[in-house]
Amino acid sequence: MDLVNEIDLSSHRQCGVVCFVKSPHNFWIRLDEFKTELIDMNDRLQTEYENAMNEDGFNVKNLKLGLLYCVFNQKNFEWQRCEILRINQNEISIFYIDFGEIDLVAAESIRPLKDSFKSIKRFALNCSFDDLIPSGTSSIWKSVAINQFFFTCFKQTSHTHTQIESESIVCSL
Repeated sequence: MDLVNEIDLSSHRQCGVVCFVKSPHNFWIRLDEFKTELIDMNDRLQTEYENAMNEDGFNVKNLKLGLLYCVFNQKNFEWQRCEILRINQNEISIFYIDFGEIDLVAAESIRPLKDSFKSIKRFALNCSFDDLIPSGTSSIWKSVAINQFFFTCFKQTSHTHTQIESESIVCSL
């Protein structure tokens, strides 16, 4: 079960971390109010999957696009929940649903996600700015605009906190 709801943040202030940017119409944040819940879930995930590297990974033919799995993140050496975005032979494009990042992984590092973790909400919230459009006549964001937005989000540190108090931001929760 994938818990996705649209929320309007215009009535209250939220603080969070911008964690991944595709464009001003497509970026992800993690809200500070869920930080403890994320840490607790991540600790349980590590405990549940601590011996999973000894098990056989998935055969690529058994993976399904859009479904949730557990994957061993080689960069930070921990298990994380992910969604399968694309399958290209043994190289799988995934999205870390709690950390808002895209990665390429080997099929061998993917395991079935246990049911107890499927019903937990995604901690990376997909956001967009309503009524913000690319300049000119194109509906596609130019790379210079995307880079400027990215730089603005991450210029201070990689953990820039964003205060959200706008009627024009919509996030999926």
